[in-house]
Amino acid sequence: MLVLSAALALAQGQARGTAKLELKGQSVSVEYGRPSLSGRTVQQMIGQLKSGDVWRLGSNKSTTFTTGLDLVFGDVTVPKGEYSLWARKESDGSWKLVFNKQHGQWGTQHDAAQDLAAAPLTETKADKSAE
Repeated sequence: MLVLSAALALAQGQARGTAKLELKGQSVSVEYGRPSLSGRTVQQMIGQLKSGDVWRLGSNKSTTFTTGLDLVFGDVTVPKGEYSLWARKESDGSWKLVFNKQHGQWGTQHDAAQDLAAAPLTETKADKSAE
């Protein structure tokens, strides 16, 4: 199994990362591909997106969000379960975090019919891009 996991990671080209926390005795985690700017800026990467376009979070296989309890993001409730995460550009230029019922698919295979919920995001800009 370890060899298979290593082979899959190498085939995807970049390492996977996991962020995890315990909340009210339940686990909440995000498992993601570690993207690389490869000399590009974030603006170059997302600057061409139009209203309604989705952006994959991370690289390669879709980013997976897993929660052991129902969570509330503003007025959006996400039931416990496993989802893929996406960012969607809105018509006013703002962004929403999209929770999609599919997970494990290649990171560019977003099926909007499987979207469960979308929560507004607050945008901040870093002083400079970093790998």
